[in-house]
Amino acid sequence: MLKYYTLTLLIFLLCLLALSLWSHLSKVYLILLTLVFALIFVLWTHKKQKRRQPTKANKSS
Repeated sequence: MLKYYTLTLLIFLLCLLALSLWSHLSKVYLILLTLVFALIFVLWTHKKQKRRQPTKANKSS
Protein backbone atom coordinates (compact mmCIF):
# COMPACT_ATOMS: atom_id res chain seq x y z
CA MET A 1 0.00 0.00 0.00
CA LEU A 2 2.82 2.37 0.91
CA LYS A 3 4.57 1.55 -2.37
CA TYR A 4 1.38 2.47 -4.25
CA TYR A 5 1.21 5.86 -2.53
CA THR A 6 4.90 6.50 -3.15
CA LEU A 7 4.58 5.59 -6.83
CA THR A 8 1.53 7.82 -7.24
CA LEU A 9 3.35 10.68 -5.50
CA LEU A 10 6.40 10.30 -7.72
CA ILE A 11 4.30 10.30 -10.90
CA PHE A 12 2.36 13.34 -9.68
CA LEU A 13 5.57 15.21 -8.83
CA LEU A 14 7.06 14.37 -12.22
CA CYS A 15 3.93 15.74 -13.91
CA LEU A 16 4.16 18.93 -11.83
CA LEU A 17 7.85 19.27 -12.68
CA ALA A 18 7.14 18.89 -16.41
CA LEU A 19 4.32 21.45 -16.23
CA SER A 20 6.45 23.92 -14.26
CA LEU A 21 9.31 23.61 -16.74
CA TRP A 22 6.90 23.98 -19.66
CA SER A 23 4.98 26.99 -18.35
CA HIS A 24 7.66 28.42 -16.02
CA LEU A 25 5.18 28.67 -13.13
CA SER A 26 7.82 28.13 -10.47
CA LYS A 27 5.79 29.78 -7.68
CA VAL A 28 2.69 27.68 -8.38
CA TYR A 29 4.87 24.57 -8.60
CA LEU A 30 6.48 25.26 -5.24
CA ILE A 31 3.09 25.91 -3.61
CA LEU A 32 1.62 22.69 -5.03
CA LEU A 33 4.71 20.71 -4.06
CA THR A 34 4.53 22.04 -0.49
CA LEU A 35 0.81 21.21 -0.28
CA VAL A 36 1.37 17.68 -1.60
CA PHE A 37 4.17 16.97 0.86
CA ALA A 38 2.13 18.47 3.71
CA LEU A 39 -0.83 16.25 2.80
CA ILE A 40 1.35 13.11 2.57
CA PHE A 41 3.01 13.98 5.90
CA VAL A 42 -0.36 14.45 7.62
CA LEU A 43 -1.71 11.17 6.24
CA TRP A 44 1.50 9.33 7.18
CA THR A 45 1.53 10.64 10.76
CA HIS A 46 -2.22 9.90 11.04
CA LYS A 47 -1.54 6.27 10.06
CA LYS A 48 1.29 6.08 12.60
CA GLN A 49 -1.00 7.44 15.33
CA LYS A 50 -3.64 4.83 14.47
CA ARG A 51 -1.00 2.12 14.85
CA ARG A 52 0.28 3.57 18.13
CA GLN A 53 -3.15 3.91 19.78
CA PRO A 54 -3.59 0.18 20.56
CA THR A 55 -0.08 0.00 22.08
CA LYS A 56 -0.82 3.05 24.26
CA ALA A 57 -4.10 1.44 25.39
CA ASN A 58 -2.28 -1.78 26.24
CA LYS A 59 0.39 0.07 28.21
CA SER A 60 -2.15 2.11 30.20
CA SER A 61 -4.26 -0.97 31.02
